[in-house]
Amino acid sequence: MKTRRTGKIFGGEEEYTKMRIVCLTTILALTIAAPAAAEPDWKAVGQALGREGSVQAGGIYRVGLPRTDLKVSSSSGTSPSR
Repeated sequence: MKTRRTGKIFGGEEEYTKMRIVCLTTILALTIAAPAAAEPDWKAVGQALGREGSVQAGGIYRVGLPRTDLKVSSSSGTSPSR
């Protein structure tokens, strides 16, 4: 004798479908949130740029990069660029 799964454990097909949607949504949310929770490797970023930076409020990594393409002048003369 074969038995057929009808989803009656959850109270019917409609509730079974709702439960599947909830489970799949939870799995998707956990899959997306897991990599975001990892701490970024800022030391590797600093090494790649050749300069160290600092972590600012809000998780922003700031690296000061001087502009060498600008020539600044004032009434007292021209300032050398770095």
